[in-house]
Amino acid sequence: MSTQTPTAPVQVQPKTTQNNETHSAHHHSHKGRRLNVVVTAFGPFMTITENPSDYVRKHIISQFEKKFADTNIVLFDTNQLPVEDDMVYEYLNALRTKIRAHQSMHSGEEFLIIHLGVNGGRDVLQVDLERRAFNSKTFRGKNEWDGTCKDQIAEDQLYYSHTRTRVPINEIYSRLKPKHPFLNVSDSAGRYLCNYI
Repeated sequence: MSTQTPTAPVQVQPKTTQNNETHSAHHHSHKGRRLNVVVTAFGPFMTITENPSDYVRKHIISQFEKKFADTNIVLFDTNQLPVEDDMVYEYLNALRTKIRAHQSMHSGEEFLIIHLGVNGGRDVLQVDLERRAFNSKTFRGKNEWDGTCKDQIAEDQLYYSHTRTRVPINEIYSRLKPKHPFLNVSDSAGRYLCNYI
């Protein structure tokens, strides 16, 4: 499975000012705009009976309310996703609809979507912070969409081959690297469901 390794639960700082000064998640208060967080991970896959990405997701969720009490950071949605492309596609469509409906009633709020995946081909201790996704649904693995997705783009609205996250990955890496020597920054989450999500 060509996907990313489990991402460590980090305090993500997605908001920047015009001077590119990054604000810590702890600096969000009642006065700021609400930050809605979505956390997803995968369930069992082939020989992986208990997916470590979902273990990390559950840990994040168990600590979320305590960690961000009295802030404007809220858990908007969380889910364990089956490793099935059609069901992931269905979930993403439902999530997009849910976000748009929320935005229509609460303009100006921000969203942070964190997806956790696992790569059985990498070192068991390695954690990759992914910063790029390819505009592709060329699945090279089990449960392809009947072979119809080879060399197809994922989003017709995107006129470029890949997109980068606005989350300050390099700053997160700098903060966590001293505590996690196996942490890396990656520009490729493979060509399966992690990249597609």
